[in-house]
Amino acid sequence: MLRMKAIKFSVAAVIGSLLLAVAGCTKSGSSSSIEGKWVGSDLSDPGAQCQIIVSNGNFEFHGNNEADSFKGTIGVFYTESHPGAMDINVTEPQQLAGKTALFIFEFKGNELKLAWERPGTFRRPSSLNPEQGVRIATLKRQ
Repeated sequence: MLRMKAIKFSVAAVIGSLLLAVAGCTKSGSSSSIEGKWVGSDLSDPGAQCQIIVSNGNFEFHGNNEADSFKGTIGVFYTESHPGAMDINVTEPQQLAGKTALFIFEFKGNELKLAWERPGTFRRPSSLNPEQGVRIATLKRQ
């Protein structure tokens, strides 16, 4: 069972990397440009606040309730495409551990805009505009 999960995770990572390669993305730099604490609005849930913490290659998303929150490591960080792309290898909570969240982002100064779907969906959003199943957050660095 554990071996099958590892195989599924490996296949997902390869597929995600291939999709980025086909889209013309190249791996560039590290996530240090977005390190820190970010606070803002979850546009997918009007009125909801959210927080993101990025530190030493680790990523945390804290939504309006604990069920929305997850933690992981940044596996891929692309800045040469517009918008940029980022893959989060989820480590917590247990029910999402081993899944990947595929993000796109736009970073300007102290403002960060992110779009993603639930970890494990294997689909990267196509834009930073609201669409079915896509979470959008706009945040400011604290």
